[in-house]
Amino acid sequence: MSEHVSQLVLDELAAGLLPSHAHVDGCEQCRSKLDALKARARASRTSFGYARTKARVLSPRPSPWRWVALLATPLVAAAVFFVAVHEGQQEGERLKGTPSIDFVRADGVSVTDVRPGTRLKLKVGAAGFTHALALAVDDKGSVEQLWPEAGADDTLPGRGVVTLPRELEATPGPVTVHVLLSNAPIDAAKARADVGAALKAAPGSASKRLTVSP
Repeated sequence: MSEHVSQLVLDELAAGLLPSHAHVDGCEQCRSKLDALKARARASRTSFGYARTKARVLSPRPSPWRWVALLATPLVAAAVFFVAVHEGQQEGERLKGTPSIDFVRADGVSVTDVRPGTRLKLKVGAAGFTHALALAVDDKGSVEQLWPEAGADDTLPGRGVVTLPRELEATPGPVTVHVLLSNAPIDAAKARADVGAALKAAPGSASKRLTVSP
């Protein structure tokens, strides 16, 4: 009597990997085992989830580039966020930088020495403040209010570097121009009465000397 075939041969026959086997065709015991395997296979194919399991097993392996893309997406987003924050910080630094004041001619050039009659405007680095008072003090201690005009609103037209709209005419003699900055309206009369104290009390300030010579 010949030896029965192995379980591996029966599994291959049941799966259709082998067309037939001479021993199984002539052996009732092996034939019975093969029929049982085929019956279980048919039952398995009709069970719930078979199609999904088959599709998952037979589907191609995902490309590693897809995983790289998935991992790179949050990294790119983080980089963009960092750039945005960094740019925002730089903009905030410009906005909240040191207060400044410049004298600019009609052509936009900043000057500190001009001839009498030169038309000038004040260019103020507001440093984030919303209100300003500009005072000119000559060597004799006389005080003249340059911005705003007496009784006018002292709200600045911007919170960065702004050129004040009022045009001024330079008169002979050197002056020092002080700009006081605040986030609330400034008491101009009190500041004119004691410019030094007003400069110390102001949340922000800047000063610059202007020479007006023939």
